[in-house]
Amino acid sequence: MIERFAVDIIEGVNSELENKKAHPGITGGINAANSIIELMKKCVTTLPPLDIVDAFNEVQGHNRLDNMFNKLGSRTINCISDGSLYMAMLWESAWKEGGGDSIPINKLILCDISSLKSLYENKSFLEAFRLTDQGYIDVLR
Repeated sequence: MIERFAVDIIEGVNSELENKKAHPGITGGINAANSIIELMKKCVTTLPPLDIVDAFNEVQGHNRLDNMFNKLGSRTINCISDGSLYMAMLWESAWKEGGGDSIPINKLILCDISSLKSLYENKSFLEAFRLTDQGYIDVLR
């Protein structure tokens, strides 16, 4: 559905975001993680996974994607728009918290792939945790 109706979805997202701005207000990793959990809850409420399955199963053949877009298109656009705003908010917040404006322009350079790889392969750098270990799993229900 996304691929078939890409133009409609992009136009819908652009329209929905036209007068909206991301507001950087997140500080710290835990607050960033909590904001993502908030986004997940919002999207699951807006577009429950079973609604997607039901729309897919309602119609067979060539009209399936049309049916899905008619039933789910506006909610899909809403979720993509929300995700875009949250992503912008997180990036703007990280830039602000990290003092991005005070970094000299000549220090803002591309990182080589091996440097980035050494960061994300280092298990002690930004350690991951299970949602169940942090009590977040109940938040999603």
